[in-house]
Amino acid sequence: MLGALGLTRPGIYIPSFLDKKGTDVDREVIFSPASVWETVEYVWHREERVSCEYSCKQQRAKKVKLMANQKELDLLSAGKTIWNTWRREHAEIQALEPDLHEADLHGADLQGFDLLHADLTGANLRGADLRGADLREADLRNADLRRANLSDANLLKAHLRYADLRGSNLSRSILKEADLSKADLRGADLDGAILGKANFEGANLSKGEINGADLKEVLQ
Repeated sequence: MLGALGLTRPGIYIPSFLDKKGTDVDREVIFSPASVWETVEYVWHREERVSCEYSCKQQRAKKVKLMANQKELDLLSAGKTIWNTWRREHAEIQALEPDLHEADLHGADLQGFDLLHADLTGANLRGADLRGADLREADLRNADLRRANLSDANLLKAHLRYADLRGSNLSRSILKEADLSKADLRGADLDGAILGKANFEGANLSKGEINGADLKEVLQ
């Protein structure tokens, strides 16, 4: 350790040593056991502090990254007309799906909203009104959709793996080619739903709950 610091003889200089104010200076170290270990201890503490600061910044960045886009949440809360107009007028960023992952939207009125390609992974949509919403190719993996009203919604090719749909209303919804693998559909109403080529592999669903649904080419 001392060799790495250059502390091998009295009166040596440590090039470009940072003082306690963070200034880059050349410092002469007077060799003595006390001064050596004070210097070593200072370097250790400084490295630990820098490491901690870097780690804390990483954690804050990670936390921010895990949050939905606030601008898009504000637009969503402004109502259907403003949201749908914004999406139409910014068609060039449609492919950059709205970032609403892990958003708290429980009980929200999203009837008729354009949520095409929206990232709603892990979102709380419990009890939300999504009647007639455009959710084509939306990512709803691990979303909480308990008792949500999705009647007449377009969920073509939607990703619903591991979604919690217990007690939800999916009547007359379009679920063609949707991925519902591992989803929990206990008590869900699928009356009149179109399920062509939907994937129900590993889904928690009793046959009684899909009475009246169009089961043509359903993948199980």
